[in-house]
Amino acid sequence: MSIKPIKVLLIEDNPGDARLIREFLLEAGVANYKLEWVDRLSQAIERLASGDINIVLTDLGLPDSQGLDGLMKIEEQAADLPVVVLTGLRDEALGIKAIAQGAQDYMIKGHVDGESLVRSLSYAIERKRMQLELSRYQAHLEELVKERTRELDREKKFLQHIMATVPDSLLVLDRALTIKSANRSFYELFQTEPEKTIGSNIADVLGDKDDKLNTELTRLYGTEDTLENFELHYQSEKLGERILNIGARGMIVAEEEEEEEEEELVVMHDITERKAAEKERERLIGELQATIQELQTFAYTISHDLRGPLVTIESFARALRADLEERKTERVEEDIGSIETGISRMQRLLKGILEYARVGRVVEPTENVPFKEIIEESLQQLAGQISSSKASISVAETFPTVYADRMRMGQVLNNLIQNSTEYRDKSRPLSIEIGHRSSAGEVVFFVRDNGIGIKPYKLDKVFELFYRGEKESKGTGAGLAIVKRIVEAHGGRIWIESEAGKGTTIYFTLPGHKDTVESDQGGGPAPEAAH
Repeated sequence: MSIKPIKVLLIEDNPGDARLIREFLLEAGVANYKLEWVDRLSQAIERLASGDINIVLTDLGLPDSQGLDGLMKIEEQAADLPVVVLTGLRDEALGIKAIAQGAQDYMIKGHVDGESLVRSLSYAIERKRMQLELSRYQAHLEELVKERTRELDREKKFLQHIMATVPDSLLVLDRALTIKSANRSFYELFQTEPEKTIGSNIADVLGDKDDKLNTELTRLYGTEDTLENFELHYQSEKLGERILNIGARGMIVAEEEEEEEEEELVVMHDITERKAAEKERERLIGELQATIQELQTFAYTISHDLRGPLVTIESFARALRADLEERKTERVEEDIGSIETGISRMQRLLKGILEYARVGRVVEPTENVPFKEIIEESLQQLAGQISSSKASISVAETFPTVYADRMRMGQVLNNLIQNSTEYRDKSRPLSIEIGHRSSAGEVVFFVRDNGIGIKPYKLDKVFELFYRGEKESKGTGAGLAIVKRIVEAHGGRIWIESEAGKGTTIYFTLPGHKDTVESDQGGGPAPEAAH
């Protein structure tokens, strides 16, 4: 297989030097070098333009070019070709400068022989080839770096977009738990700005006084552990109390030979509304369970208490039929009277059931009502009953305003006062005291009497529907059950204290004024706790 010749372009204005160069190549016995000679730089540029040259051997002192300018023009025309510079004995420094400017080698005239010439040309060709390969490899690496940089920029922008749009608050912390960056949701949640946050410790921002969160976050560094569902109560002047659900994970963002840079990603979600909803759900479930229990008791009570009048009516109806058949006319009126008594009792019970069912909801719109006005209206309505019982009524001078259903609260007082007159001790004058106390946003009222009182084992039953403390009582036993239902519908509590033979006090609470809770302490003492 033939070897492709290496074409050398010699640029030399001295014919003698050009002939020596040709002889040196022949002397070296290298047949694959083919020499072309020109004596002007302009001729060389023209020849290089047509291509098919492998290496340039040039003198730096030419008629149309002196010094390094010629080398620059050659490189401009054929940058990929190796160049060997010929210099005179006194121009060695110029040859060194030529190499610095891009030439592959230089040779000093007078010190050139065939062997050194061929060696210089071969080394120059190989050196240029390596330079070109390195340049291409470097260009390839630079393009890879640029592409990777573009990818990182895209990833960075994508992550920034995620951080900006994700609804949860995101923080990046360093090993000292100092905030390095945060997303928009964080600034919106905490109503702050980057200038007030970046560089601050997370404990200072979140008010982690007991350092529990800091302890957990510190534990994560250097591990792949995660922190999940850590609840923190955050208090601020602007937001009030908020409940945050916090999660975190350690991240190694850079690895070097001697050092690892670690960061930590913290995710915070405001669960205040969810917690409130869960609390409300639990409250509603509790109310539903209580309502179900109440309905069960209610159904049992109705079936039990309505059976009595029905049995009475049925019994005397049979007696009436028998008396009519036996023509005992003198007993007919007695039978009819007993039937009418049973019917009357049934009507009262049904009325009590209907009333009890209605008071589970507030009929009239709630409003701010001076409680003393409700008392005065009740006393006017019951004036006849109070007078006939010869009761002495004591009412506190001042009362707070309450947020309540005026008509229903009148029912409460009417029932309580009627109970006092119904169960009075006939051996002594009846005394009824109406008072109140306001404390910690809660108004506590009481109605106290010196009646017959209630035995201890009966206290737990007094608020049951149709329960009557005394069998000879004329009432249906629905009164206190209705009172309890009305008070609880207002969000209040009710309880009783009593001692047989000494009297009874019934306490109940109501929400104070809707805008401000009055703190009037007059009107007598209130109990420490409900029974």
